[in-house]
Amino acid sequence: MNGRANVNRLTGQDQNAYAIVALSCPFPETAMVTNTIRRRHVFYIKGYDRLEAPEYYHLFQREYARFVKLWHLYGAVAPTSTSVVGTVWSAETSGPNWSVLTTYEFLEWNDIVVRDMQRSRWLRFPRTWLYYLELLLDGTLVRVFRASWRFGIFLLYPLVALSSVVAFSVTVGWWLAVGLVDTAMFRPDVAGLVAALSMFVVLIAGMSAADRYFATQLAEGWMWCRDWARGKRADVTARTETFAQRIAEKIQAQDVDEIAVVGHSAGGAMAIWALARCLECCAGFRAIPRVVLATVGSVHGLAALYSRDKATKEAIAQLATSERILWVDFQARKDVINFFDFDSVADAGISLAQPRRNPVIFLVSIRDLLSDAFYSLRRWNVLRVHHQFIMANTRRARYDYFMMICGPSPMAIWARDDWAALTAFDGTAAYAEPPNDP
Repeated sequence: MNGRANVNRLTGQDQNAYAIVALSCPFPETAMVTNTIRRRHVFYIKGYDRLEAPEYYHLFQREYARFVKLWHLYGAVAPTSTSVVGTVWSAETSGPNWSVLTTYEFLEWNDIVVRDMQRSRWLRFPRTWLYYLELLLDGTLVRVFRASWRFGIFLLYPLVALSSVVAFSVTVGWWLAVGLVDTAMFRPDVAGLVAALSMFVVLIAGMSAADRYFATQLAEGWMWCRDWARGKRADVTARTETFAQRIAEKIQAQDVDEIAVVGHSAGGAMAIWALARCLECCAGFRAIPRVVLATVGSVHGLAALYSRDKATKEAIAQLATSERILWVDFQARKDVINFFDFDSVADAGISLAQPRRNPVIFLVSIRDLLSDAFYSLRRWNVLRVHHQFIMANTRRARYDYFMMICGPSPMAIWARDDWAALTAFDGTAAYAEPPNDP
């Protein structure tokens, strides 16, 4: 089934926001809408960055305060505690006629990213060039541009940035050498030494600039994704297996109304693999609560498009046919770091042996989430736009991360009909459960 077949475009001021509901939600209608959520457990898997749990906790606190103010709610965020696989905090949110306790479990893998980033800077240059040469020769680069040309352009950013650093430093060295010799200020050998030292200084400064503007982090991230997709990252596989076991434990505990596994950016690929393994662990456990996989601003498409990848494609195929979970893939045109308008099954060339049920593709307009002034200040900040998926809105809109994870409406309702989910709240944020479909 073509995920782009049923496009529900909005009207009025929200005309740029729309959701593609690719398939019917796998949950039965009665299970989707008969109960208001009162207890929700969120597993959050971050992207490829060096930020630690305390920094994400402070981000959550700040954005949660904005969310509560926007919706005129009452709420409080509890202090953090530790779990076997990460850091946990909770938020209790109340409206006029509802109250939800959200437990937010931050699954840790920051140590792996830090080790990657500590690799030699000097080796990073040739490794990066070889990586892009491989992408070109095995056809992955062409497949990425066909699937999402915006992401393809951004994929080239580390190559352009690091190559520019080297080219600029060599140009400066050559210019100094020629200039000093022409002016007869130094002998050629001395001029060459001065030029070489200058080139080295410029190169070091360029490396620092590449770090500051995330070129080196992205280069390592792209190479991490390739190595993991090809089964060469035993550390990541082991960590993701640990995540899967923890999620399976929570599913079997049966003590919440809904479990949401949220994977942002590179964390989306890990979340897909973890939940696929989790379902295998829970194969003999029939009565499971609502389990939702939310990939937000995800780059899992990059892993799926690598020529020798198997694990990611197998995980996508397993989730695509599962009746036990709902997978919603949130994408935004404005965010160049995610795959926009990307069908994880069809565009990755995955064949399914059973009827397809997932993912539901939910396209988000970042502009409609923010006030004009707020959007104007941040629209060209690529990383800020990328993280808007997990931050508070300044307008009530059909995509609201905090209302989805802290509100009373099951996430399946947002995926099935985002307008019904939004209008279920009146001006005071009182909640009226949407009716069952005929």
